[in-house]
Amino acid sequence: MEPLFPEENNSLADLATDLVAKSNALAGRLHPLIRGGIGDLVRSMNCYDTNLIEGHHTHLVDIDRDYSAESEKRDSSLKLGHT
Repeated sequence: MEPLFPEENNSLADLATDLVAKSNALAGRLHPLIRGGIGDLVRSMNCYDTNLIEGHHTHLVDIDRDYSAESEKRDSSLKLGHT
């Protein structure tokens, strides 16, 4: 299967550029704690959607628990100097 790409479309590129500009403007106006919370929520939603696409029916609670466990493991490795 080959990757599918949209046909050359300047209006689509303009919309994408506008979306990036507006999202950056919004991010710049949010408190860092709020921005981090939104990032966590979007990460969970993306993992959930990816799991569904792959045929896995995982609950958001399980995704968040697994991510937290991986984060703690990664953070303790960084403290010990491991990569």
